[in-house]
Amino acid sequence: MKVQKLVLGLLGMSMFLTSCNEEGTEMAPNKVTFSASVGSPMTRATETEWEANDAIGVYALNNGQTLADASIYEDKNNIKYVTTQAGAKGDFNAETDSEAIELTDEVIDFIAYHPYSDKVTAEYKLPINVADQSVKGIDILYATKQAHTNSQPDVNLVFNHSMSRVKVVLEPKQGSNLDVTNATITFKNALTTGTLSLIDGTVEKGTDKADITAVNGSAILLPGQDMAEITIKIVLADGKTYEWTPATNVLEGGKSSTYTLTLTKGGVVANTTGNINGFGQGNGGNATIDPTPDPNANNGGTTPPTPDPNAGTTTPKPDPATPQPKLLFAGADFSDLSAITMSNSKAKLTVEQAEGKDGGKAMHISGKAMKTDYLFKMPISAEADITNKTKISFYIKGTSTERTLSFNVGTLHFNLKDCTADKSLDKESKNKYDGVINANDWVKVTLNLGADAATIPADATFDFKVGGSTKSKDVNYDLYIDKITIE
Repeated sequence: MKVQKLVLGLLGMSMFLTSCNEEGTEMAPNKVTFSASVGSPMTRATETEWEANDAIGVYALNNGQTLADASIYEDKNNIKYVTTQAGAKGDFNAETDSEAIELTDEVIDFIAYHPYSDKVTAEYKLPINVADQSVKGIDILYATKQAHTNSQPDVNLVFNHSMSRVKVVLEPKQGSNLDVTNATITFKNALTTGTLSLIDGTVEKGTDKADITAVNGSAILLPGQDMAEITIKIVLADGKTYEWTPATNVLEGGKSSTYTLTLTKGGVVANTTGNINGFGQGNGGNATIDPTPDPNANNGGTTPPTPDPNAGTTTPKPDPATPQPKLLFAGADFSDLSAITMSNSKAKLTVEQAEGKDGGKAMHISGKAMKTDYLFKMPISAEADITNKTKISFYIKGTSTERTLSFNVGTLHFNLKDCTADKSLDKESKNKYDGVINANDWVKVTLNLGADAATIPADATFDFKVGGSTKSKDVNYDLYIDKITIE
């Protein structure tokens, strides 16, 4: 009897303690860590990868509120988080453990930026200065994340680029014997200062201007300024100097414009493109420019050409000394789809004619690719004279999901992989279809033949292949292809 009472007493105490634990205690706090990636490549030394000791600044906000003093969660204001390892995804922890953000049962939002700065103003503005392009961290990144709780202490952040990039590619005109390696490229009269609003991620340009020297042909510039107000100055290693002003192109955050400039002994032939590295499409166009060389530079005794009054606004006239691209095969401009023998029996894609890049016609392929297949195999035209050429190029616009395109030139294989911007392909050992296409506007794809062109037989074909669906992947295409040429 005494034993029975003792057991009942212990059972009652156990139930009491369990009830107290379930009803009277709070959830233990969890310290927040961040897994961070960069959405698209632009200028980082390792492209989309973080470097060891990279630091981000983090704000914790009460859910659904705008960044302001009153909305900050438990004074977690501009907390410095650091990653110790390099890689595509950085694992960030609070630099000071006592400042780590901790969550219990609240719902919290986050705002983050890179690189960390202790100079953020009371209005939550991050100062920007791009005057010195060699300084690490001028490529400003910004990210947000909503609705996290104690059950989700590892927060995944995807950062986007806030700044603009402008890249200059120099090419010597054939036969000019100009050496463009080690050229110095300067953006004259460019804005150097501004601010990033951490409230909404917008960049406000300042008023300070200076000459900005590019690094490896590229410069990070403030969005909102017009390239027509900037002069690009090029000084070759031997002292020859060129200056050229682009047409109107208002720079946008997260976008990259590439200017490909062909240098002659007396001027520049410019092909300006909105060439994007994984971002939305920038503005671009074509122009023939004859800049006035610097009068103090060594220009080899040549007389500067008369400036073209329509520079920056008109399509260049073909230089009679420069061979013009030729169609690779009959129908390669897609003006007559019936000239192309389609395969496509396995892929079962819809193929139709559509509007092309410059008012001509393009090939539009759409639908679900049922299997990997040749879209077409076309004999390379004798007029193309492929053994004496170095590259094949075409234009592409649109999207693909899960998989992408591959090409054969005779026995040479070229794989597109991921494509969001102008892209140059070298030969590979076999056809591969990994990657996706996401080009909001026309981008140029170039197949580099090089010395292998001489080995391509006269009866070779150009094969256009599409990656098809698998048991685990549905592959859909909505692509436009235009002007397959050789030069």
